[in-house]
Amino acid sequence: MAGNSVSEHRELDRLIARVHDAQEAIAYSDHRVAAMVDYTRPLLFGASVPARVRAGLQQLVADAAAGQVDGLQQVRDRADAVRVLPWHRALGRAKVELVRYLGARVSYLRSVAADTRTLYVEHPELVALLGIVREAFEKAGGPAQRHRVDVAFAGGTHPA
Repeated sequence: MAGNSVSEHRELDRLIARVHDAQEAIAYSDHRVAAMVDYTRPLLFGASVPARVRAGLQQLVADAAAGQVDGLQQVRDRADAVRVLPWHRALGRAKVELVRYLGARVSYLRSVAADTRTLYVEHPELVALLGIVREAFEKAGGPAQRHRVDVAFAGGTHPA
């Protein structure tokens, strides 16, 4: 019984570490893309800017998003690699939901890279998925780990 409790605690530790990694990676990728939008903004939305120049500026933004895909995919893969014992169902669900959310974030970056207009559309599905992940972690950690889970999700990452 004590060994099982220790295993559960280690699994939760590893999963919370992956949440921290995810928060950092998503915040970084959002910042990189937003910085490129800020850099190109004066001309990107200018009425007198030739279409060719506008397309080039949009490509810079798309490239910034594309450049973040691999890093976020690695974070997703590291989360997926966390070993959770099959009978630790709540932890297993937390892991599955985290991996699913990170996969959605990778897809989001790919869609921005393919079409920068994606940046200017709300993405409530990402907010909803993040809520599901957080809820799964709250259930997996229980009341004793509530503060750790709150701290892990304090950044609240979602599209900028």
